[in-house]
Amino acid sequence: MKKILLLITCGLLLAAVACGGRLPKANVSEGLVKQHFKHYGKKFKESDFGTHKIESISIIDTKELHKNMVAVMSDVKLVHGPAYRVRVVMGKKTLGWKILSWEKL
Repeated sequence: MKKILLLITCGLLLAAVACGGRLPKANVSEGLVKQHFKHYGKKFKESDFGTHKIESISIIDTKELHKNMVAVMSDVKLVHGPAYRVRVVMGKKTLGWKILSWEKL
């Protein structure tokens, strides 16, 4: 009886761990988007991201494209500049989420 109870407990624990964690949390997405556009602004100084600092980033929606790949819709507001709605495609790599591509909408 104890073995069956132990097996059921281990099975439920394994099922609970295996089902979660396929999408990044909102604060992880915000940090990645902010870091990416800050780096983009340093590389391309003539762009809006290079001439204006980022004021705020808000995540609107996160959709799973397939396993280990998500599309994140976000608003990027710049200080004394325009606001952009961007779609960022992220892939889950060994050490966390990485930005694969992005586009202005």
